[in-house]
Amino acid sequence: MTNPPQITPPLECLPVPRGDADPAPPGAPAALEPASLPAEQGHALLAIDPQADPYRVDVPGICVGLGVQYVAKVQVCVSPAGKVADVKVVEPSIPLIDEQLPIVLGRWIFHPLVVDGEPMSFCYQLNYRVM
Repeated sequence: MTNPPQITPPLECLPVPRGDADPAPPGAPAALEPASLPAEQGHALLAIDPQADPYRVDVPGICVGLGVQYVAKVQVCVSPAGKVADVKVVEPSIPLIDEQLPIVLGRWIFHPLVVDGEPMSFCYQLNYRVM
């Protein structure tokens, strides 16, 4: 019995390792990594009430009244303008809640993080609790 011939995929079809990204062109400003803040510091920059309706996750009807607290660990990244740039569920809760997190937390608005007089992007992780 013979083995089938090995097929080599085109380079365009191969994943690019994260560390091999093209460097910035000469003279281009270096991309700044977002500042990593502790949860308390990141949350203190909120410019909205996270308990107000448009900014909080709804508990699905089938989960209401069970006396269960649902917790998801979420990473929120914020642009220098104070708008949410990215939301990632790091440790999920239940799908009915997790699927709402990027949408709802994406509506949050923050005061800018100012470092040396310049607004800068930042990320922080929080334990999002729903009862």
